[in-house]
Amino acid sequence: MVRNERPLSKLESWAVGHRVWACLFVAVLGGVLAWWLTVKYDRPSTGEFVFWALIVIPLGIGHTWFVLTRLKRRRSRA
Repeated sequence: MVRNERPLSKLESWAVGHRVWACLFVAVLGGVLAWWLTVKYDRPSTGEFVFWALIVIPLGIGHTWFVLTRLKRRRSRA
């Protein structure tokens, strides 16, 4: 590894090149997180799962797309 290289730079460069796959991964991870939150705080119901999924998954996808776009722009300037 190069001395000044960040530890996650290979993962970042893959994610920038494959933004759709990275966002799909975040959507699946968000679904698992939504399920975990409903199970942890009380018995899972469909309404609560949908509520958490409608908050966690879109925010996760939007944030991921924003960060990856910002990383892509930063790399294209350099």
